[in-house]
Amino acid sequence: MATLNDLLAQARIDLDDPEQPGGGDDSLSLFKTNELVSYINRAIDEACLRAELILDSDTPDVCEVAVTAGQAKYDLDSRIVLVKRAKLASQPRALKKTDRDALDGMRMDWESDTGTPEMYLADMNQGIRLYPIPDTDTTLRLTVWRRPLEPIPSYMGHKEPPIPPEDHYPLLHWVYYLALDRQDVDTYAPEKAMQHAQAFAQQFGRRKAAWEREFDRKSRPLRVPGSYM
Repeated sequence: MATLNDLLAQARIDLDDPEQPGGGDDSLSLFKTNELVSYINRAIDEACLRAELILDSDTPDVCEVAVTAGQAKYDLDSRIVLVKRAKLASQPRALKKTDRDALDGMRMDWESDTGTPEMYLADMNQGIRLYPIPDTDTTLRLTVWRRPLEPIPSYMGHKEPPIPPEDHYPLLHWVYYLALDRQDVDTYAPEKAMQHAQAFAQQFGRRKAAWEREFDRKSRPLRVPGSYM
């Protein structure tokens, strides 16, 4: 495992860019400390977008949605990467995942059905739709894969990245990619930058295209319960 300070120290060693001895003064360094901290936070975010690293069902701002009778669509927190599970507080069973194509193929005019939701559609940008339209108020509780709640500030050097410990130091490959890809006569090294980008991808996978992320949000077709046929 590694703290922010550990990652900063290793980055300065690998980039051959030490702070000035005795005072932590980065005024003569190629990379300012705040810049490296920004790169580390971007690396954490990138890793969470590529791989399922933070599973959360406990953060109310992210994992709880107030459901109102008569309203089917709800916005989700922008930090959510993928919904893993959805359950109404008023019901014992989790909702089944479906998508528009499945419902279009199984029932006409399904958008107007009302009742107790049994399914959810997640094939919407940063949103979720309940099916059928809820007829009572309740709370939707989610289990999600998400990005970090907030960046690690530079003054919290003791804090660890909110991902598994074995993934802490591999984050530095993205830091080095960003640092060496910077358009500066003293730092620009595009070939080395790409080598680090590839090493990062080996650890966390490649960044998915928009259509692939949409496919991940969708489910395979499901049968609609007989009561709605």
